Amino acid sequence: MYIWYLFDTFPKFQSLPHATKVSTQWRANNLRVSLEKRYEKLDAMADTAMHRIYNLVKGAVWAAIPKWAYIIFAIAVLAAGGFGYGFFYMLKKLQTGECWALPP
Repeated sequence: MYIWYLFDTFPKFQSLPHATKVSTQWRANNLRVSLEKRYEKLDAMADTAMHRIYNLVKGAVWAAIPKWAYIIFAIAVLAAGGFGYGFFYMLKKLQTGECWALPP
């Protein structure tokens, strides 16, 4: 196969009908392989979509949500809790006069 590919790359051999036939077969084979790869990716995406739709229809909404969404939600809840705690902690210090940053 590699030898025929070399015949296809050199201009003086491209006029040979044998080299053109091999080149056409090689291109058709590459096209078939690339289309098979695209079909496999599309099939995997369709399977994922069908799995998520099935989970939504059956009531398992938690299974249809991607895992990264849970991670972002957990980080947001932790951040909100931390900011809330800090806010009320500083509010208490300001109300009692323990804060040294501001004059009484």
